[in-house]
Amino acid sequence: MTGIIVLIFRVLLIAVLYLFLGVVIISLWKQLSVKIPGRTAESISTLTLDPMEFNSPSKIFKNRKIITIGRNSGNDICFDDIELSNHHAMFRYHHNQWWIEDVHSTNGTFLNGEMIKNPTVLFSDDIIRCGIKEWKINIESRTKTR
Repeated sequence: MTGIIVLIFRVLLIAVLYLFLGVVIISLWKQLSVKIPGRTAESISTLTLDPMEFNSPSKIFKNRKIITIGRNSGNDICFDDIELSNHHAMFRYHHNQWWIEDVHSTNGTFLNGEMIKNPTVLFSDDIIRCGIKEWKINIESRTKTR
């Protein structure tokens, strides 16, 4: 008789342990699945490219992390220019900043008149040139006040 009582006690103890582990795992899962503030699409700063030529429309990019420039039609900014490579340059948003990177273009990408060789941080009022086109950069911060 005592053997049966010990067996029942062991089974109950194991059931309580599994129940405890289940509650802990569910609690951890809920905490990990909460969205981290500052990592949502709304926190990406809006990038506006204002062309330096007269009567050309501005290009506004909201909630985008990567923007590409090139002659290939798959790029976000595409125009026919013999000085422009198929995949010429890329804007990338990371570390809460916009960066420009030359994507091994033939004729280079210029920031404020200087050819860039490495990814470089962009600021408002910077001037970039790819091929014959030039744009003035405008970055609108999306920080929220509480």
